[in-house]
Amino acid sequence: MPRYVVERTYDVDQDELPGVARRSKQIAMEQFPKIVWEHSHVVMDSDGVLKSFCIYEAPDEDMVRRHAELLGCHVLDHVYEIGGDVTPDDFPLLPDRTASCGSEMTRSSGTRALALPTSAPRPVRRRRDGPGG
Repeated sequence: MPRYVVERTYDVDQDELPGVARRSKQIAMEQFPKIVWEHSHVVMDSDGVLKSFCIYEAPDEDMVRRHAELLGCHVLDHVYEIGGDVTPDDFPLLPDRTASCGSEMTRSSGTRALALPTSAPRPVRRRRDGPGG
């Protein structure tokens, strides 16, 4: 199933966010049971405005947008479909190579090789709770 990054700007203070998150879970359970809220990263921008970057699994972007519309208390800034996940562990350092900018590595001999993850994709944890809905 597709996964999405949902960028939001909230119309509430930080102390009100847990209530918004609980309402998000309730709306998803009752009206959008195919949506899985994996987790969120909550930040405060330089102007003191509360934002979140939430990871959802859902059948399509429209369902994510309908859920957000019912939730309220925020502006839906962007919805991005996730193309894949990588971590630093996907790019092991090799003793005979030095990293360069871009997607290539330079070997100590001066020849170039692509720097792509060689490990199989890891399963993603699925959660329906977290700090920001």
